[in-house]
Amino acid sequence: WFEDVADTSRMAQSVDDSDGVCFVPAFNGLEAPIKDAHACCSVFGLKPGTRKEHLVRAMLESFSFRVSQLVDTAEKELGFTFESIRVDGGVSRNDFLLQTIADLTGYKVLRADNLETTAVGAAFFAGLSSGYWSSRDTLVEKVRFSDSFVRKPANVASLVAAKRLWEKAVERSRGWYKK
Repeated sequence: WFEDVADTSRMAQSVDDSDGVCFVPAFNGLEAPIKDAHACCSVFGLKPGTRKEHLVRAMLESFSFRVSQLVDTAEKELGFTFESIRVDGGVSRNDFLLQTIADLTGYKVLRADNLETTAVGAAFFAGLSSGYWSSRDTLVEKVRFSDSFVRKPANVASLVAAKRLWEKAVERSRGWYKK
C-alpha cells in the first residue's frame, strides 16, 4: 500500500473523509480512559466504494482520536494542562496525523528534529546518572522542534463528527472477547 509511513499522510489527504470507515486500534484491548482488555481491533463501515485511502485515513484518525481521549482525561481527571504536545518516532513524520491531533486537542503539536528521541532519552538518562550532565534543565535545551502544527478551525467540526462515529465503533468493539 505504501513504501514509507510519510506516504500515508498523502493518502489520507487525498480523500475528503474516511467515508464512514472507522478503525478501532484495540490490538491488546483498549487502555485508558476506556480500560477494556477484552475489546477487539475492528474496522466498521466498509462499502463497495471504500478505497485504501479511506482505510488509511480511518486508521490515522483513530490514533488522533485516542490521543484526544488521553488529553481530555489528563485535563479532566488530573487537572493537567498542556502548553503543547511533543511528538517523535516514525509515525510523527505523518503531517496528517499531527495536524489532526492539533485540530482535535487545540494544542500546538511540535515534531522533534530528531525523530528517535527514545534513544536520545536513554543517553540523556545515562549522562545524568553518571554526572556528565548536572541537571535536567541542561538537556531540555538540547531537544529541538522545528515543525509545528496548530489548530485549523475549519477542520474541527468534521473531525468532531468523525470522532463521534468512531466512538460508536469503539462501543461495539468493547467486551468482544470473553474473560
